[in-house]
Amino acid sequence: MASPLMDSLLGIPSLSTYAHVFNRTGGVVEINPMFTKRFNYDEDQRNYTFLAPTNEAWAKIPPSTLDILMTPQAYPLTEALLRTHIIEARLTAAELVSVSGDTSAGGISTSLQLSNTTAQFHRGILTKTVQGYYIDCTNSTDGNSTVLIDGQASIVQADIIADNGLIHQIDQLIDPFLVYGGGPSNRTTAPTIEKTDLTIAAFLQSDPRLVNASKILQVNSPDTLRRLSKTGSKQFFVAPQNEAYDLMPTILPVFHTLVSPYKSPFNTLLWQYGWVDSDGEQFGSLNLSNMTVSIASDVTGLNMTVTQEGDAVFIMNAGLVTQVETANGYLWIVDRWLDPLYQAFGPVDRFGMAAWP
Repeated sequence: MASPLMDSLLGIPSLSTYAHVFNRTGGVVEINPMFTKRFNYDEDQRNYTFLAPTNEAWAKIPPSTLDILMTPQAYPLTEALLRTHIIEARLTAAELVSVSGDTSAGGISTSLQLSNTTAQFHRGILTKTVQGYYIDCTNSTDGNSTVLIDGQASIVQADIIADNGLIHQIDQLIDPFLVYGGGPSNRTTAPTIEKTDLTIAAFLQSDPRLVNASKILQVNSPDTLRRLSKTGSKQFFVAPQNEAYDLMPTILPVFHTLVSPYKSPFNTLLWQYGWVDSDGEQFGSLNLSNMTVSIASDVTGLNMTVTQEGDAVFIMNAGLVTQVETANGYLWIVDRWLDPLYQAFGPVDRFGMAAWP
């Protein structure tokens, strides 16, 4: 007789790291017992599918990054990452790449899965995870019917049965922020440079290029704006231009998702990832001479890495459009939503399938 999902997960040696991460971040015993209550009890009466990264998949992550993901301050990010690998439905590997026409098939409602009809995604079947993101599932083109997920991971062992769902072992973690940021920037031109007497906060709230960022910050993280008004030290902050939001999938109400109260800790962490409280002048010079510059985010501890390719300057996945020197530091206007886990898990387009805007 099969065991519940969490018990089944703990009994698979090749998934011991995944089980350890759940243990450290609230999966089985400690911080958030709701993970256990939701995914391990028959009383829940719901089925789930775990896309479970193998030990080898976790080993691809730089140890310093994994250590930070295990810290309390990074918990909202790690929780979102775990929830991105869980689907509220019992879907076999074959069902992941085919839309169910029966609302009872596999315990899935057709509202959870749909055919790809937008060029913003690759070319597969979109399936909603419990985090609210859609993952894109396709069959490989090499004839062996391997299921590929978001151009990043493949299923290496499918359809492990639990009494309230299924487990599929995958060979790389899925970075959901990549799709929602519009993929890596394809910028080729050098950034422009501006100067203002305003603080970062005042400029952000008054510049027409940053209307969306300002509106979301005012709802989601007014404390961030308050901090960006502070003078006395050189701060650094990254904000996406209005056009960056046009790259986000239209399948979900993006603004609602970005300001949802229940996701506030996670969304606030994403904003504050792109913030440094002091020493912002380290990013003041754009004369990188093709060097790589990294600085740790004050809030998350995860590195923000700046690179140069030809004339273009990039911070993580985002291209730098304009650097604004302000009264209290530097504001970088970028063309993508900043992805704190960009390339942390491995290649972002392993299978040559991505068609980013």
